[in-house]
Amino acid sequence: MWTTKKFEIEYQISNHNIKVDIQQMSDTAYIYKCNDTMIEFNGKCSSILLDSCKKCAIVVDSAVASVELVNCQDMKLQIKGKIPSIHIDKTDGCAVYLSPECREIPFYTSKSSEMNMLVPSEEDPDDHIEIPIPETFMTCYSRQKKKIETEVNEI
Repeated sequence: MWTTKKFEIEYQISNHNIKVDIQQMSDTAYIYKCNDTMIEFNGKCSSILLDSCKKCAIVVDSAVASVELVNCQDMKLQIKGKIPSIHIDKTDGCAVYLSPECREIPFYTSKSSEMNMLVPSEEDPDDHIEIPIPETFMTCYSRQKKKIETEVNEI
């Protein structure tokens, strides 16, 4: 019988030695109101949700679904393996270090600022290229297509 574990890590302050060993791909993690904390997930889990955390560093092997940051500030996220997507919502300050396996994954963002993805270079996977994620857009209605069109505003 498969039992899903939900790892809950809450209210950790200045704890730099949290290691979570994932046993099954159905395991999930919920991280809430941690500050100046480092958490490392070993193994492939279903999903990880970080909520209202500040100045935390998260290291993830792999995930079946996604890694999500909500209401966070000044975060660092490192993906060592593969995940299908990253969701960032209401977060100010986020650096996401991608592995070579997931350098082309989609980022879904809303109401967030100061976001950067760090993509491994083709020549040296240990060297990352920092790319800002756009946060300013231009939207207008197209009469010809009868729909709204949005594009990145290159200010």
